[in-house]
Amino acid sequence: MRRKCLAFLLLMVSLLCISGCRETEEPPAAVQAEILFINVGKADCALIYTAQNAFLIDTGTAESVPTVLSALERAGIKKLTGIFLTHSHKDHIGGLAGICQAYPVDMLYSSQISEEKISQQAEDLSCPLTKLDVAEQVEAGTLFFEVLGPLEHNKKNENDNSLVLRLTVDEVVFLFTGDMQFAEERTLLSANTVLSADVLKVGNHGNPDATSYDFVQAVSPRYAVISTDTSVDEDSANFMVQARLGGAKILLTQDRASGVRFLVREGGVLELVS
Repeated sequence: MRRKCLAFLLLMVSLLCISGCRETEEPPAAVQAEILFINVGKADCALIYTAQNAFLIDTGTAESVPTVLSALERAGIKKLTGIFLTHSHKDHIGGLAGICQAYPVDMLYSSQISEEKISQQAEDLSCPLTKLDVAEQVEAGTLFFEVLGPLEHNKKNENDNSLVLRLTVDEVVFLFTGDMQFAEERTLLSANTVLSADVLKVGNHGNPDATSYDFVQAVSPRYAVISTDTSVDEDSANFMVQARLGGAKILLTQDRASGVRFLVREGGVLELVS
């Protein structure tokens, strides 16, 4: 009898402890923004959105438009505040027409020195286009975009004319690099550009002609996202690039059905959503 009473008391104490713990658990901080690197194959498209604003950085290919539209629908997006176009290659701007036909877009953004192809496409789609210079900023609520590059026009390689953006949300920093390769990286490093970021969108799909050791050291990311499909480009997500990224957690968009998703919570808390 005494043993039964003792067992009953222990059970009640355990239940009280569990109940007490539940009562003192704090709810997660409110989400300030969501950032989704959409799985668009060997192409680039990132969705950044809050309750009030939504931006895309690049638009994937024409073939990946249904994937992008599906991601926008799941996120509850009704219109796009802006689309940043890093450069003129079709795996970055190929989906622009399909997206602009499906969603109202307040503004397109490109580099001041971007190829005329982007201006022509904006005109054909009757979408307003703002060309951005280095150090210009685009601010929308809790989202703060700053233009870091390109610092000069590269006549030989359009990849090295990529628009480089630093996004800050409540002190959490994302660095978007388009297809920037070694040459543009060197211009930013030589100018002592502040490159540090929590999350790096790895340049040129993780090919070995980008993401130098010195550049990685300057960024020192916690997470490195590579947007690619290695079955299409076997040299992407290259082992040398992954080695240079050192201690960063490397995430490939191809490994997750919808892509790589982060939350930024109030108080500057960065959360990777599995």
